[in-house]
Amino acid sequence: MANHYRTKAVVLSKKNVKEADQLFSLFSEDFGKISVLGRGIRKITSKLRSGIDTFYFSEVEFIQGKEIKTLTDTVALDKFHGSDRISEATEAIVSGQEKDRRVWDLLMESLGQGCSSEIACHFYFWNLLSISGYGFNLGDCLKCGRKLPEDNNTFSFGGGGIFCSCSEGDIKISANAIKLLRIILRKDWKTLARLSCPKTLFSELDSLSWKVQETLIRQHSM
Repeated sequence: MANHYRTKAVVLSKKNVKEADQLFSLFSEDFGKISVLGRGIRKITSKLRSGIDTFYFSEVEFIQGKEIKTLTDTVALDKFHGSDRISEATEAIVSGQEKDRRVWDLLMESLGQGCSSEIACHFYFWNLLSISGYGFNLGDCLKCGRKLPEDNNTFSFGGGGIFCSCSEGDIKISANAIKLLRIILRKDWKTLARLSCPKTLFSELDSLSWKVQETLIRQHSM
């Protein structure tokens, strides 16, 4: 008799396979990042389809076959909005099926604060990098050690932080972006809840995050 496993999970992505199946990528509380197959789930009559979809927080049950996990039950607990960046970051940075309580707790913390989706996404992305071993020095200049000025600073992923004008990093970064990243990495939710950030600041962090994420994807593909 096949063993049944039950866990809570955030649905990162889904892909149509065959005529009526879907393959889901999940980050689960008990098993880390896993793929599970929903057989016949695209059929209108499927009992599974109401409990699982992209960006759902669900309780799922599956059986482990020789090669694949197959869904047997789903219960939708919540739905997160604007979480595509969180899903993409998890897919890009987290690899392999392995329980990771730190990532799970960070996921729940990021999505459970009720703040803007922009803050939640950047909070998750930069703290996920931190617990995955990609720490950044955002205090003083990496080369000269002096306090960072208000302008002419650059971010270096390979260098691990910020350079002032005495050297040159990869990406220009504003003083306000540095300040926001410091607050995010301190996990200072009280300050984050009070912030009213202009769209230009979020656009700057979006661009920086994409470039960092693309660098990671290239490194993992080598």
